[in-house]
Amino acid sequence: RILAQTAAVLQMATITEPPPPTIPIDIDLPATNTNTLFHGICAGGSSSLSATSSHSSLTYKAMDQFIDTTKAWGDLDYTIYGIENTPCAGGILLQPSLAEDVQVGTSITITADENSSVCVFIEGDPARAGGWGASLQDEGFTVLFKDFGWVAKVAQGGTGKSRTFHLILLCKNV
Repeated sequence: RILAQTAAVLQMATITEPPPPTIPIDIDLPATNTNTLFHGICAGGSSSLSATSSHSSLTYKAMDQFIDTTKAWGDLDYTIYGIENTPCAGGILLQPSLAEDVQVGTSITITADENSSVCVFIEGDPARAGGWGASLQDEGFTVLFKDFGWVAKVAQGGTGKSRTFHLILLCKNV
């Protein structure tokens, strides 16, 4: 009888093994070729995400649970819309400290977990996209969404109306 009880307890006990360690992958983005870089970085399927920049004032803050209405940039009060149907939905946003003032030649390295989707969003205007529209595609990123963007609250005579702007989302599986 004791053996039967012991066997029953052992059957109910679940031995869980720790998940395999994640392998960090570095992605070196092309150096910017404009003085304005309206951008952001996000990932889905990654437990961690970080980025470094050669521009001393450009840093990134990791924001978990990336959803619509997340503040897009550290120095502006603009929010994102259209994230819900992207690989980044519910993932991690790297909020840039600067929305625009990024110098020509700035290099950025992203570190994400292996087997995740890493995305970069940029302004549709090439003069404000750091030259990344074509150069990211040359690096294996694919344009996924153009119905995605940011919302600016515009004080128009005290009405508090909002204005939307489009971004381009380019993604790569790593």
